[in-house]
Amino acid sequence: MLLGRRDEPTDAVRDYANCLSAALDRQGIVCESSEIRWDQDGWFAALMKLWRESRAWRGRWVVIHYTALMWSRRGFPLGVSLVLEILKLRGCRTAIVFHDVYAVPGPRWVDRFRVFFQERTMRHLSVNACRTIIPVPVDGISWLPIQKSLIEFIPAGANIPSLDDLAREGFVPVHNTNPTIAVFGIPTWPSAQKREVEAIVKSVRKAATCAGQLQLLVLGRGAKEAESLLRVGLSGSGVRLQVDGLRSSREISSGLACCDVLLFVRGALSSRRGSGLAAIACGLPIVAFQGRETGFPLTEAGILFVPQDDVDSLGKDLARVLLDRELRLCLSERNLKVFREWFSWDRIAGRWIEALGDNTEDFVK
Repeated sequence: MLLGRRDEPTDAVRDYANCLSAALDRQGIVCESSEIRWDQDGWFAALMKLWRESRAWRGRWVVIHYTALMWSRRGFPLGVSLVLEILKLRGCRTAIVFHDVYAVPGPRWVDRFRVFFQERTMRHLSVNACRTIIPVPVDGISWLPIQKSLIEFIPAGANIPSLDDLAREGFVPVHNTNPTIAVFGIPTWPSAQKREVEAIVKSVRKAATCAGQLQLLVLGRGAKEAESLLRVGLSGSGVRLQVDGLRSSREISSGLACCDVLLFVRGALSSRRGSGLAAIACGLPIVAFQGRETGFPLTEAGILFVPQDDVDSLGKDLARVLLDRELRLCLSERNLKVFREWFSWDRIAGRWIEALGDNTEDFVK
C-alpha cells in the first residue's frame, strides 16, 4: 500500500495499513510498503523514485491510501493523480482507499474551490483505478461515478487491541466506583478544539446533574492540549477529570474497557472514525451525534444516537446509560457482536481479498 506525507504525532492511516498488513499476513498474503515523501524530497524527486521502484511492481496490486492532506499541504491533492498515472504506465493493478470521503467545507471562496477540487480529484481517481474502497456506505456520496460496480464498502477497524485480544492475555476490566465517561481524541486546531470542548463540558455537566458524581477520562491525541479548557469548563461541577493523553495502544484499550460509556462529539459518528471504532472493539457503549455518514453496520451497534449538535440530548443519554446497568450490558454486547462481524481486522482483510479478486498473491502493501 502506497503512503504519502506522514501525520504527526500519530498517523491513523499508517496504523490502518499496519493493522491490515498483519491481518493479511495471517491469511498468507505477504505485504510490502512504500512511501512517497514528497513533503521532504519535493514532488519531482518523489515521482522519479516512484518511477524507479514501480518497475518491479508490474502485474501486482498497489493500494494508494488517500486523504487530501496526505498528498497536499493545503488540500489540493493534484500529485496523487500523477502517482496513479505512473502506476498505470508501469502495468500495476491499482486500488485506492479513501480514508476521507467528504471534503471539509468552509465559508471562504477558497474553501468552496477546495471542496470542488477534492471532489473532482476523488471522482477522477475512482474512475481510473481498478478498484475503489470506501469506509462508509455508498449512499449519499455525491461525487461517486454512476458506475459503482468497482466500488467496495469496507469499514475501517480500530487501531488498538480489542477486548477479545485483551481477554486472551488474561485482562479483566475493573470499573471505578464513580461512573466514568471516556473521550478519545480532541482536535488541536483552536476553533475545532473550542467547539468540541464546549460540547463535552455541557453534556457531561448535564449528565452529572442526573447521575451524580462522575469521572471524565480524556485520552489520545489532543487531550493534553485541551486539559486547561476542560478544567475551567468543569470547575464546580463535581466531575473528576483525568487526562491521559497519548498512550500505547494497549494502554488505550485497557483504559477504555474500564469505562462505562464513550462520548463522541467529533461530528457525526461513522465507520471511518477510529476513536468510535475503538470503543466498539472494547465493548464500550457510545453516545454520539448522528449525521450523513452514519449508517449500517453502526446502526446495529451499541450506540445511542442524537441529532447533530443536540448537546442537551447528549447529556440526557449519557445519564441514561450511566444509571441503567442493564442498558449498558445490552449496548456492550451489541458492540462486541458488531465488532466481530464487521470491524475485526481478520474480517476486514477477508473483504479486501474478496474486493481485489484473483491474484491476491501479488497484493502489495
